[in-house]
Amino acid sequence: MHNKIDEMVLTVPLGNSTTVEIVESQEKVLSVNEVCKIANISRKTLFYYDKIGLLLPKKRIGSQHTKMYDKTAIHKLQQIQMYKNAGLLLREIKEILNDSKEHAYKQLQKANVRLTKELEKIKIQKENLKKLLQETRGE
Repeated sequence: MHNKIDEMVLTVPLGNSTTVEIVESQEKVLSVNEVCKIANISRKTLFYYDKIGLLLPKKRIGSQHTKMYDKTAIHKLQQIQMYKNAGLLLREIKEILNDSKEHAYKQLQKANVRLTKELEKIKIQKENLKKLLQETRGE
């Protein structure tokens, strides 16, 4: 192996004690377990993302078609987590990742409106719960 992770050096004999090094670019791929560990997510979550077409493996290897993910997929997974942490739904995230920046901005604005409505609904629910607690205590 060469110093770089993503390259493999093959030494090929040409005869007369002459050898040539061939540098073959080989993109590093990670297994499902490695991705889950890095991203702190469950296998079930990763498989669900694949099922809905949100995050597809780079390739499948071996007789059991083991899913392997590359750096691009890891970056996309980080984006998915960022959007999830901002309260976006998976369908919204999928649209954002698959569309232009302009359309993504519109999707983010829609998500902001949705979350604002949800927040108002939760405030009303909290007030109603507070009243129920007061009634239950006999106030």
